[in-house]
Amino acid sequence: MIKEAKHGIFGYKEPDEEYMSLVTQWYKLRFDWEIRPEHIITSPGVMFSIGASINALTEIGDSILICQPVYYPFSKIVTANKRKLVISELTETNGRYQFNFDDIETKIKKHSVKMFLLCSPHNPVGRVWTKDELKKIGNICLANNVTIVSDEIHSDFIYQGNTHTPLASISDELAKITVTCTAPSKTFNLAGLQASNTVVFDPVIRRKIEKSIAASGYFEINILKSIRWRASLQKPPINTAENGLTDC
Repeated sequence: MIKEAKHGIFGYKEPDEEYMSLVTQWYKLRFDWEIRPEHIITSPGVMFSIGASINALTEIGDSILICQPVYYPFSKIVTANKRKLVISELTETNGRYQFNFDDIETKIKKHSVKMFLLCSPHNPVGRVWTKDELKKIGNICLANNVTIVSDEIHSDFIYQGNTHTPLASISDELAKITVTCTAPSKTFNLAGLQASNTVVFDPVIRRKIEKSIAASGYFEINILKSIRWRASLQKPPINTAENGLTDC
């Protein structure tokens, strides 16, 4: 970053081949997740990408489901875009939170939910959802034609003994209905640089989101964005703690 600052040119910059290669390497090395450069949409941030996905993939008045307690902008972004907010409360037993799968399925059917905003790992309850839990959520959404927007910004912060599974990595069917929102901002304390990577396998969904981002007029990436990834691949895996009441 110091080297780039000394260069003194702070113009716009498109993500180049090296940048895309480093992003794909990161997810392969850490999560054994195969993505290709053409699957990646760059944007100023995860919430920006969630908003673009809402506008691209749902209509005014459509129902969107979230599981509370969850990061508070989830509810704000749904209602601000004039969508109907549907809430399924997480259940808590001895400090451990879980999905209420029956409630989720019931509310999806009752309210004709079009999109599920998933937080994985979950903020603020600290759950790293298991592969089986994610499969159940995914199968419910597949059966009811629900698109999943998965905020996986905390995927690098995992206690030992737990494994983060990108939802879209579980099956081709789930990959087709999932928009995965990621960013190095939490991992490396770089939120102020305003940049994220959204992974979308389905080309139709990807084009819709790209058009939504273009319509916002805010689609150029931060010139320092590629620098953070060049540095990040040189860092060792992160283990924040060995034990605790929560997973991540």
